[in-house]
Amino acid sequence: MDLKMKNLYPTVSIIIPTFNRRERLVETLKSLKLQIFKNWECLVIDDENSMQTRMLLDGFSKNDSRFKYFNRPIELKKGAASCRNFGFQKSKGNYIQWLDDDDFLSNNKLHLQVRILEKIKDQLTVATCPWDLFWPKKKLEPKSPFPGEGFFTVQSVFERITEKKTFLPLHTYLIPKNIIRIAGLWNSSLTLNDDAEFMCRVLVNSQNVFNTDGCYAFYGEHSGVRISSNFTNISIKSNILSLRLMKATLEFNDIFVDAFFQWKAMNLYVQCDRVDKSLIEKYKNFFMENGIRVDLKFYLNTKIYLYKRVKPILKRIGL
Repeated sequence: MDLKMKNLYPTVSIIIPTFNRRERLVETLKSLKLQIFKNWECLVIDDENSMQTRMLLDGFSKNDSRFKYFNRPIELKKGAASCRNFGFQKSKGNYIQWLDDDDFLSNNKLHLQVRILEKIKDQLTVATCPWDLFWPKKKLEPKSPFPGEGFFTVQSVFERITEKKTFLPLHTYLIPKNIIRIAGLWNSSLTLNDDAEFMCRVLVNSQNVFNTDGCYAFYGEHSGVRISSNFTNISIKSNILSLRLMKATLEFNDIFVDAFFQWKAMNLYVQCDRVDKSLIEKYKNFFMENGIRVDLKFYLNTKIYLYKRVKPILKRIGL
């Protein structure tokens, strides 16, 4: 294929599921037009089948053909995972940039990550980058489990996330399409932590993770409800299922990160204790298999109480 023909196809496909958040979606789409790297397409998949969202995208695509609007087909299960899967099937880029309708990318993210992945040329390396919360006039405070730019193994990614008690939002990554074809699409039966389960499969099917300095993913902070912060009995059940799937995937590939799953299980124990204490007994086996002694509730609750009191002090002194 000659260069002229190759340039007819976008290098990056940006896939955005959306549901009734048009005001925030507008800002997200406007921010994409500021990207230094220009050879991309943006596929917005509407989970609501809204005429207002369609009209909004018509306005963008009329002036910029890189923006494309799709309804989620009625036969597909409702939800962001199904929308992302449909967007992936429609995508034409060599790299996939997942993005939520209330999140942003620094204007050089695609430029720097495409440049490094094209330089590596193995189609088996995933790029990531630092991230930060975002609201108007907020000072940039980058967050990353990595000490700097460079390559990291999948094992070290999980170990560093555990050590720093942090996470890597989905949109920090730029992923070669080939890896997703191998890893498989999103699990639409999960309602919470589906992004972690998906990325776990992507990471174990990659050769390396490259942390890119100098660009950022911004995680929108606002008064609206995020699915990831909406803890209910159903979402806790989904979280536990996703963690079990992740552990099985990692151990099948000889990657053992017990400390990561113990940390996650402890977080879930706290959520269950707050939302519905009967869930602790219901999922007792999950907690016990990840080192959480639910038979010693007094000890656990004391430990949690002390951690909550000490954590702010440690943060203030930089530990």
